[in-house]
Amino acid sequence: MASKKTPEGASISSSALAPDEGMVIPRMALKETGALGLKTSSGKIIQDTNKHFQFPQFFKTIAEMDANPTIGSAMNVYRFMITRPNWTVKPHIEATEKEIERARLIGTMMDDMEESWDTFMHSVVSYLRYGHSIHNIVPYRRLRRNGSLYNDGLVGIKKLAFRNQETIVKWVFDPSNRELLKVEQSPQLIENSTLAKFDLNESGNIDLPRESFLLFTASSNGGNPQGCSLYRNLYLSYKQLTMLQDNQILSVAKDSAGVMKIEVPAQYLQGENSPDKGVAAEAFKAIIDGHNEGTNRGLLVPQQIDPDSKQNMFNYSLMEEAGNSRNNVESIIKGLQNDIYTALSINSVGSGESTEILECAIASRLKEIRSVLNKQLMRFIHEMNGWDVEKMPTFEYSNIEKLDVEKFGKFIQQTFSVSAIEVDRPVMNRVREIFGVPPLPDDLPVDKDKLPSAMSGVQTNAAEGMQTTGDGTRKTPMGAKDPSAANANNS
Repeated sequence: MASKKTPEGASISSSALAPDEGMVIPRMALKETGALGLKTSSGKIIQDTNKHFQFPQFFKTIAEMDANPTIGSAMNVYRFMITRPNWTVKPHIEATEKEIERARLIGTMMDDMEESWDTFMHSVVSYLRYGHSIHNIVPYRRLRRNGSLYNDGLVGIKKLAFRNQETIVKWVFDPSNRELLKVEQSPQLIENSTLAKFDLNESGNIDLPRESFLLFTASSNGGNPQGCSLYRNLYLSYKQLTMLQDNQILSVAKDSAGVMKIEVPAQYLQGENSPDKGVAAEAFKAIIDGHNEGTNRGLLVPQQIDPDSKQNMFNYSLMEEAGNSRNNVESIIKGLQNDIYTALSINSVGSGESTEILECAIASRLKEIRSVLNKQLMRFIHEMNGWDVEKMPTFEYSNIEKLDVEKFGKFIQQTFSVSAIEVDRPVMNRVREIFGVPPLPDDLPVDKDKLPSAMSGVQTNAAEGMQTTGDGTRKTPMGAKDPSAANANNS
């Protein structure tokens, strides 16, 4: 049997790579079978059954929903939460000094782009609305004459250029319909495209090869590179909400004008059999129509007294509609707004449980973003600079959850006082990160002489209060109030 070659720098022994004695390796072709089965037509993906979310109607739908105040405010929460964390480059857990230095260099590339990392992250968030976001990787040589802050000659990232979703007109797969080969961008949909020079393909479009761009996909189902828009599950509630809001505005307009009421003797409503052949009734109808249309500024009518009852024969008044129906509409509108917030996991953000749900939803989206950065961008940087990809560093984001300072402080005191965890630089940097303090270099030793006793790893009597009555610092039975000053939980 041919010997297995262990990659340079790997800590795996050759015996671990070899098959075990007596085991039979199945005879199976090392290749993929079948296809994605996506529904496509002329490069358009038509997987969604809702026509409002199919190309090109999809973009009009998104624009309309963006303009809705309820959805707009909800998406602002998402945009803020996703762009809030700080991003860093973390070395591999088994990284050598050389690989740690490379991780540091990649970290400097994040601050050496033509467009800031924050600007890039804000454009990435659009993938939630459209289901996907495409960013062209633009490399350049890091030299000051090229606009870099550095002069080390490495291949860095000039920009991660956003490509507007509305300009992407084709998704091209391989003949087996498994792998995305490229997307095509229409210059006709690019503003001022006639002033720029593009390399066009035979279809008159711009080719964007798959390896040249980052593709962020939201909730991809069945391998669909277009992903699934967050708005997809909101659409029904959105349409019902806008319909009710429009009707409510019309209702308010009518209520403010009132309902015209004209009382006439019954004989004047008999048409041709009326004393005036229906002339008065038609005149009164015209008055009502003019009032409803807002064309009448006043009302000029004759006054006529009934000779028998001595009362006015014709009476005019404005009626106001009862407010119960309006209150019911407002209640339904509020319910639909809550449905939208719930679908986005931000309903009642003030409550603890809902806040945790929102943080979980945001964390899930950040993991989608991180996965793309680590699988493609990190590898791209390594390969362009001729670096080994076996133990690559990773892009990582900071915590998004809120900190309960009191609970965290108590956790620190109890954990370190009994030496439950080593006090090393990664641990201390994690503590600094939670408190919003910049981390120190990973190779900088921890000065334990400057740490409080609870964090220095020196045994204290903090845990002695847990002993039985009469031992250590505890002088009261378990469950009773222990006034021992050494017990941090007593207050």
